[in-house]
Amino acid sequence: MARLGLIALLLALVASLHSAYGKYAVFFYNELAPDVIALLWRPDAFRPVPFSALVSEFKRPVLEHWTGDSLVVTNTDDVMAKIVQRSRNAITTFKVLVDKKPNDAPPVDRSGKKTKKATEEVTESEGSESEEED
Repeated sequence: MARLGLIALLLALVASLHSAYGKYAVFFYNELAPDVIALLWRPDAFRPVPFSALVSEFKRPVLEHWTGDSLVVTNTDDVMAKIVQRSRNAITTFKVLVDKKPNDAPPVDRSGKKTKKATEEVTESEGSESEEED
């Protein structure tokens, strides 16, 4: 019986998050694991757009130095802060998993193997990480 109450709370929370922040992200849940709500950012959230005062909520400049004609993009930190605030009575733990390719990632050939240069860089960074752990 308590599980049904938890699922009802989950459904209400996901519906609330979707109605408030659905233009920025898609929300997922699984009834078999109701303690997890996943968020996937919509690609349009990261598309630079011209600044407009009418739609400036959750926006930040793309460039570090603001000019009058600067482009803006969604400030995901602000959106996440509002999501945390809205769900604070139902959710106790928030985890952010980032899975994005860095802009300067080494090229990968069709077989899935890294180039020699990339392998050397990975080896160097692995060595430096293990030194930091000691």
